[in-house]
Amino acid sequence: MFAYIFMLILSLLTLLKGKYAQVFYWLASTYVLLLAGFRYGVGTDYYSYERMYTEGKVWFSEPGLVYIMDFMKFLGIPVQIFFLVIAFLIQYLIYKAIKNYSDTREVYYMAVFFYVSLYYFNTSLNTIRQFIAMGLFLININNIINKRFIKYNLMFVLTIMFHKSAIFFYPMYFLHNLVTRYINTNTKRVTLLVISFSLMFVRFDELIIKIISKVFGNQYAYYTEWASSQYLEYSLSWKMAMLLIIKLLLSIWLVRNKEKFIHLKKHEVIFGIYYISLILTFPLYPMLIFRRLLFYISITEIIIFALFIQKNQKAKLIFILFALSYYFANLLLGYSTPLPYEIRLW
Repeated sequence: MFAYIFMLILSLLTLLKGKYAQVFYWLASTYVLLLAGFRYGVGTDYYSYERMYTEGKVWFSEPGLVYIMDFMKFLGIPVQIFFLVIAFLIQYLIYKAIKNYSDTREVYYMAVFFYVSLYYFNTSLNTIRQFIAMGLFLININNIINKRFIKYNLMFVLTIMFHKSAIFFYPMYFLHNLVTRYINTNTKRVTLLVISFSLMFVRFDELIIKIISKVFGNQYAYYTEWASSQYLEYSLSWKMAMLLIIKLLLSIWLVRNKEKFIHLKKHEVIFGIYYISLILTFPLYPMLIFRRLLFYISITEIIIFALFIQKNQKAKLIFILFALSYYFANLLLGYSTPLPYEIRLW
């Protein structure tokens, strides 16, 4: 556990003002990379990816990661360096996207801190292919901002080469404007959030399973039942409910102050995508498959949080405490099997 606590301490030190912030940033970034790259047996899919590399047992259809794997195997690179390269790729894409949308160094460092504390255990340690796709999707938001539709489509082709699930969020190019155009007052934003939260207690899983059963018919009944029990099962524990209540309160506080910190066009677009993720999060979060899918757009919160707390010391303290609580909850509850942490250098 010390390895993760030390990583968090380094990430917190990057938030210090002064000349040492950049030094701590590079130390923290390097440490995060090495922690992910030289882990052994850490992460729910670690051994599946290890067998894929050493035995060629590929269980997915997207070619992106396979191309990288085949090239590295051709060069005779050992499996642990494969994990290091993938960890670097994820970190590079996410950090590049954060830098693109940060207007100051302080915002950038803060957004990186939120990435490490809120998303780290779901990225470099798990859902590897999806988070490569997420990094590409985040970068592709720049093409939404600048209305470069052709480049957006080309980038999206590359994205789905790593994980086809990204296709669900292709419409973000068009949908983000709905927030600016129609949900344009504090009353509308907060009301819709509260309605969305109340829908969390509706069992959408049963409706979705019925739709899938009708579409695919009885011949796929076994697979429908298996998929529903593994990924669509509605599970709302008191811990999850508490997390979502806190998230609702923080979200209301944030969206009520939108006009105070969203001034640039690029941040307006990101806020639109972030708000859509909020509306979808509350009713769909109790189902595992949607929690994972929503990572594509919910990760924009790391930038929105950083912008919001930039000049608000009270909000800064509260959001940092929320991130720290979430970090330790993930660690102690064993999500993505982060413990015990073991190292393999070669």
